[in-house]
Amino acid sequence: MDSMILACFRVAPEGEPGGYRSLEMTRDERASRRCFIRGILKGTRWQNLKNDQLDQVRLLRRGDSWLLEDADLYQHVLR
Repeated sequence: MDSMILACFRVAPEGEPGGYRSLEMTRDERASRRCFIRGILKGTRWQNLKNDQLDQVRLLRRGDSWLLEDADLYQHVLR
């Protein structure tokens, strides 16, 4: 699956029911998703998130901006 699409979902823990807007992913899909999100977050205050933190955020394209939804479901606009 495309990394941009995967970024729209949180990573569901393997073998457990997923949370809000989560999707079970393979190891390669998780790695691709993390790489994509890290590229978008470079230069922002979220650029140093750990892998487990990255797995709990969603990243959505909104026009010319990106919308980051954090683990607490707060939404932040990245320009």
